[in-house]
Amino acid sequence: MKSETDAKVTTLKPKHRFDTIAIVTMISLMGLIVGAVSANLLSAPRVVEYSWQGKPIGAGDRGFSLTFDSPMDRDSVEANLQIDPDLPGKISWSGNTLFYTLTAPPQYGETYQVQLRGAKALRGEWGQESPRIESFQAELPTRDRIVAYLGTQGEEQGKIVLYNFTQDRRELLTPGDLTVVDFQPYPEGDRLLFSAIDSTLDDGNLDTLQLYTVTTGLNYTNAENPQPPGRIQRLLDASQYRNLKFDLSPDGNLIVVERVNRNNTQDTALWVIRDNQLPRSLGTQAVDFTITPDSQSVAVVQENGVSLLPLTPEAPSLEFYRNYQGILGFTPDTGEMLLLRVGANGTRSLALTDDPGETTPILQTLADIRNCEFDLMQPHLAYCFQIGGENQSPRQPLVAAINLKQGENLPFIGLSNYPEVILNMSPDGVALGFDQVVPQPNQPDQLEANLWILPTPNFRPNREPEIAPPERLFPGLNPVWIP
Repeated sequence: MKSETDAKVTTLKPKHRFDTIAIVTMISLMGLIVGAVSANLLSAPRVVEYSWQGKPIGAGDRGFSLTFDSPMDRDSVEANLQIDPDLPGKISWSGNTLFYTLTAPPQYGETYQVQLRGAKALRGEWGQESPRIESFQAELPTRDRIVAYLGTQGEEQGKIVLYNFTQDRRELLTPGDLTVVDFQPYPEGDRLLFSAIDSTLDDGNLDTLQLYTVTTGLNYTNAENPQPPGRIQRLLDASQYRNLKFDLSPDGNLIVVERVNRNNTQDTALWVIRDNQLPRSLGTQAVDFTITPDSQSVAVVQENGVSLLPLTPEAPSLEFYRNYQGILGFTPDTGEMLLLRVGANGTRSLALTDDPGETTPILQTLADIRNCEFDLMQPHLAYCFQIGGENQSPRQPLVAAINLKQGENLPFIGLSNYPEVILNMSPDGVALGFDQVVPQPNQPDQLEANLWILPTPNFRPNREPEIAPPERLFPGLNPVWIP
């Protein structure tokens, strides 16, 4: 017969089993939780977003971002981020995202390697060592180095031609029935704006210039809907007005055209075309004009000075700079105008715009300065095409470097006796393009035109400048780099 004590023990055994199972289960769950937390704390952080992934970049791309999946030791990230070849820039942060802002344009036709290894996460929990990042590596291709020009020989004559230096490939963009006179690229390089004579018209000549666009086949920003090269669209005919000079805004949204009424030559004015809308007269005549870098105003040379006329509601109010006869360019960092004044004694004075209507003198020279392009790395340097100058033959065409800080004019390359050279700076700032036209001795009516490129000189303080000679490329006129 069982005792009372034995009976009590027997009735308690199921509860002990339940408690034991519960305790074991809780311990197991706690272990899993601790393990999961520990694994999470020790797992390698990762880059979860790279803003330039799969995108060929150009001069208009200002910087990229890297986003991490957890907080990072910022000093460790900055010390371990590598870009090869070197691509100068500065770093800033917002939360878990690093921003790398370029301080120099990327070199076209290059492929950079972006790499991050050995950077640490920001961890303080449980006294554990900060885990290292999962290695990140990405290729950063840039746009191809491409120049557009006017063909002068054979099947290229009178057409816009693209030459791709990166791929060593040439492509004709315009048809044979259009004789191109001038052109400018759109900012993304996908199209060109050009004026041309339609040879199918009975009276086809410069009085019948029409305005067109043509696709280049470069679809850097439109990969989802790529356009083939050579697709032509007419923007402006010449039925009622003659079309003369034109300018395309840097953002590609505005076109300013000088037009003359066929029935009344007194009706000559600048017209603006916005986003493919109907052209609208500005009611202003101009000796010369150019749209400002912010695409909001047009700088107009008139008889007694240079005016800044607003083109958009956001533009500054009208500005006027008295007694200047030319616009040589805009500084790349601040957008100030470099203005030209011609004195009664033949001297030329250069000045930079300051406050509205005010200027800062730069230099006086005997050189006939025609046009300028700015050094993108040293904005105080302008490379200018000029005729003659101090201690120079008065008819000698030259390329000179003008130091806007020191007021110095340093000619460094002599050219042939062709006075219509227009310099064009490459979008990455490494070379100037220009053409040279030379009359043929035995054929006075024939001209030989060739394209040239000139590497931008390396001017350093207290050192002799490093100047490479220009290189002749091939026959053509008016080389313009594609952005």
